[in-house]
Amino acid sequence: MDFSLVRLDSADPVKVYECFIKGFADYPIRLQPSYKDYSQFLFRNGYDAKVSFGVIYQRMLVGIALNCPSEIGLYNCGLCVLPKYRGGGIGSTLITKSAGETGSLILECLHGNTEALNLYLKLGFVKLREMYTYAGGVPGLPAEVFEVPLSFVISSFRPSHQNSVRCIERIGARSYRLGDSYIAFSLDGEVHLLSFANLDEGMALLAYAAEVTKKPLKAINVDCSDTMALRALDAVGMKPLASQWELALR
Repeated sequence: MDFSLVRLDSADPVKVYECFIKGFADYPIRLQPSYKDYSQFLFRNGYDAKVSFGVIYQRMLVGIALNCPSEIGLYNCGLCVLPKYRGGGIGSTLITKSAGETGSLILECLHGNTEALNLYLKLGFVKLREMYTYAGGVPGLPAEVFEVPLSFVISSFRPSHQNSVRCIERIGARSYRLGDSYIAFSLDGEVHLLSFANLDEGMALLAYAAEVTKKPLKAINVDCSDTMALRALDAVGMKPLASQWELALR
C-alpha cells in the first residue's frame, strides 16, 4: 500500500478526531467520545502532536498513533487504523515510528482485542502487568477523611501513565487519607489512585468519593496484584468493566 507517514502537528485536529472515531468504531468496548471528552482525554494524558503520527492514503488519514511524553519514554493513548485499511502494515509502521522517537513505548491493550495483542507481541512488546477498570454506584455513609498531597498516595505504588501525578493534576484530582489508606479522584467520578490498608478503610474512602462527586464511580487501571483494592471495589458493589494488559517496547 502506497501511504505516507506524517507528524500530527501538521494535521487538522478535527480530522485526527474523525479518524479516532472511525478507527475505534468496532472496538471491543464502546469508545466514541464527544470531541470535548476526547480533547479532555488528550489534555489529561499530556498528548503531544509533535511526537504523534498519522498515515495518509489517497489524501485521507487512515491511521493514527496519539502519543504522550512520559518519564519512561512515550505512552500511546490511542492507536487505530480504519477497518478497511488494516493488514497492510499501517499499525506496525505507526508503532515502529513512535518507539523510535525515544526508544521506549508503553501502551495498553484490552484482553478481548486479540488481533491487536498478537501484533504487539509480534513486534516485541512484553507484558508488564494486568489491570482492571471497575465502574458502578457506591452506597454507604462516608467517613471523616483528611485531604493530603497527591505525593502521599503515589509513593505507595507505581501508577499507570493515566493515573500519574502529572496527568491527574491536570484535571484537578483530589486525594484523601483515612487511617493508613489513600484515594485520589476527580469530580467527574473517576478514581485514579487507590492504596487501601484494610477493607473497611477502602470501602469508606470509596463511599466518600461517591458522596463528593454525586456520581457513579469509575476506577481506572487498578493493578490486578492489588488484592485489597479489588476486594474493596467488589465489596461496595462496583463491577469489572474491562481488563487490559500494560505492555512495553524497549
